[in-house]
Amino acid sequence: MLLGMIINLESNLYGFLKKEYKLSRTDILIILALYRDGSRTLYSLSQELPLDRAGISRRLTYLEIEGYVNRIDLTDKKIIMPTAKCNKVIETAKEVLLTKTPRRIHEENTVNNGNGYCFDWM
Repeated sequence: MLLGMIINLESNLYGFLKKEYKLSRTDILIILALYRDGSRTLYSLSQELPLDRAGISRRLTYLEIEGYVNRIDLTDKKIIMPTAKCNKVIETAKEVLLTKTPRRIHEENTVNNGNGYCFDWM
């Protein structure tokens, strides 16, 4: 889960998303997992995240009430689908990562200034 690892490493991104959307770290990891796979079941989320099913279920209830996910009942299982609000969190995360990372700063200095004087932070 590449974006999940980035969220753990990039505390500024986590802090921004927490403040902007009032989400916990687990909420953000659930949203990232849904973004990566499109839809998930509670079982598949519990296999990947460091919480038991009851803890994930509580967070999913919160996310559903807030409009980040929809639960669709099938005959044998519930499918968890992201909503447009969930996708907005992902777009914000991508934007923050693209505008705040050293690689982006390096590319801007190299391409936009064209002076050849830049620090390679990577």
